[in-house]
Amino acid sequence: MAGSEVNVPASSRARAPLRERLVLWVRLCRPKFHLVGVLPFILGNVLALSYGHLVNWMVMVLGSLAVVLVMLVTYLLGEYFDYEVDSLNVKFNSFSGGTRVLQTGKISKRAVLVVALLLIVPIVAIGLILQFHYRCGPLTIFLGVFGLCAGVFYSAKPVQWAYHGLGELFIAICYGWLTVNTGYYLQTGQFDFPGTLVSIPIMSSVAAVIIINEFPDYNADRTAGKRNLVVSLGKATSGAIYQILLLITLLSSFFASIYPFSFPYYFLPLITVPIVLRMLLQSSRIDKRGPAGLESLCAQTIVLNLLVILLPLCALLYETIRRARFFEML
Repeated sequence: MAGSEVNVPASSRARAPLRERLVLWVRLCRPKFHLVGVLPFILGNVLALSYGHLVNWMVMVLGSLAVVLVMLVTYLLGEYFDYEVDSLNVKFNSFSGGTRVLQTGKISKRAVLVVALLLIVPIVAIGLILQFHYRCGPLTIFLGVFGLCAGVFYSAKPVQWAYHGLGELFIAICYGWLTVNTGYYLQTGQFDFPGTLVSIPIMSSVAAVIIINEFPDYNADRTAGKRNLVVSLGKATSGAIYQILLLITLLSSFFASIYPFSFPYYFLPLITVPIVLRMLLQSSRIDKRGPAGLESLCAQTIVLNLLVILLPLCALLYETIRRARFFEML
């Protein structure tokens, strides 16, 4: 089964036109999910700028590119190694169950694997440039290797974090703490408390994203032996954990707004209150919700994750620009 392409009609395996294949490759790359990884990294850079550090814009561009490439490797390997599980899934939605591209037979599994492995080359090159040319700090390569290994082995054998109940943890760390603090570290050569504080609501919200996305895949994952959190703990318990993560996101957003920001920005997280309250109501008895209800929750959870990134990012940018203009007037 590992190398086979099941349930693909022979007629679908014919070589697709170039334009159609390009569209399918774009779908495989999941561009709509890239902001979830890139924005926290940019937030870390802006946080460094707001604290008076000189920001090397080329370092930020190269770092952002590396983050995108790591995500691409993660997504493509996920499509490759989750092929059988995704093929069993009949209750997928726009946010779960893979892109369904490989299931069409118009892009080969081997091509996806080769492209994923080739993308590791520019990732390594960027890491070396940041460490030895821009001298971003002795931990630069280590941070990159950690992020890459976490992404690769999320789905890739023999580790497969996502199959053993550890995927949610690694996603939370990599899309939250790691991206924010790596962005800050590359500009400053150090870690500071505000980076960790700002990353907490991002971590909890992205963990909630992963958990809610696992609900539509429950039957297929359970049949295939993919022991993620929802399969391991059951829908009822996982639903309770999802709600706890929503509350942690809300509360930690208020704490995170106090330390790096001045008084007016303390109230920014109020924007998320009605969203979280609505999601808490909608996720009660989550194990009984239908496909449309789950898809709606998946979308709302991603919106919440983007909000807890964008609110501090926009506030820091505005405050930094405002202070710069004030000092110019002096």
